[in-house]
Amino acid sequence: MSQSPYEVGEENPQQLRAFQGANRRLNALSLQGASWSGRERHCAFLNTGRRRFANVSNVSGFDFLNDGRGLALTDWDHDGDLDVWTTNRNGPRVRFCRNDAPPGAHFLVVRLEGRTCNRDAIGARVELIATHQKSRIENQKYIRTLRAGEGFVSQSSKWLHFGLGSADRVEQLVVRWPNGLVETIVGVEVDRFVRIVQGTGRAEVVVPPQRTVSLKPSVPIVPEEPDRTRIVLASPCPAPPLSYTDPSGHRRHVDEADGPVLVNLWASWCLPCAAELRSFRDDEEILRDAGLDVVALSVDGLGDGRGQKSAPWGLGGGEGGE
Repeated sequence: MSQSPYEVGEENPQQLRAFQGANRRLNALSLQGASWSGRERHCAFLNTGRRRFANVSNVSGFDFLNDGRGLALTDWDHDGDLDVWTTNRNGPRVRFCRNDAPPGAHFLVVRLEGRTCNRDAIGARVELIATHQKSRIENQKYIRTLRAGEGFVSQSSKWLHFGLGSADRVEQLVVRWPNGLVETIVGVEVDRFVRIVQGTGRAEVVVPPQRTVSLKPSVPIVPEEPDRTRIVLASPCPAPPLSYTDPSGHRRHVDEADGPVLVNLWASWCLPCAAELRSFRDDEEILRDAGLDVVALSVDGLGDGRGQKSAPWGLGGGEGGE
């Protein structure tokens, strides 16, 4: 199991150094565009219905060399079989794999809607009892569970897909809803998309929209390196309260501004700071037209002993801050 610095702790400096060293090596691999997984191929396993799974990675065409991350299953073209979307750390970043089941393979796709439980019925378990009339195999059970999130940052379709193969008759569906209620539904035909609303006791046939997926071979194109970068936060972090003294000696607060504010901290002994302030001054008109307010705060005399308090410099300049 992987460990984080919080788990190894400072009480074990050897493990902490090992983790930090491994993290630096991973970052170096990422910058070089190298593989994190040592070119380990993707794997696909077939449920044989017995105690073992069969490795069908190669024969299914799924054994890609990409550094895979997310995987989602969905019947994208609504033809009754599950297709696959994958994402990768390296290129191609997104890959679609269309699945074409052989003729004669039956299916049933179920969408649940909760009424006294959560509406999406997350946590529900559906048992399908089917019969193979030709081979006279009766009461074969198929089980699906509806989950929110599967694998690494992935969410498959909330339609529960039952691949029935040669089973051509559904004896019954048993829905175990998340709040503990159990409902049995009969009279459902194969090769259908159905919707089950909790408490109705029936499966409503749904006709999915027609969708044609046209696949054309393509070569991944490596994008050019941009001259600008940015970091987008998943959840915006609120700025802490910040007050300062403006050039006229009045106490101001950054959050009083009507629009976006760029807070620049500068010191008289900092040469890059002086260059930034000159840039703000030269581009003042552009910044004003863009609706950006610049607050340049001097940090001279805040305890480092490298300079004295100096006059404010720049747009909306001020001394100190809290």
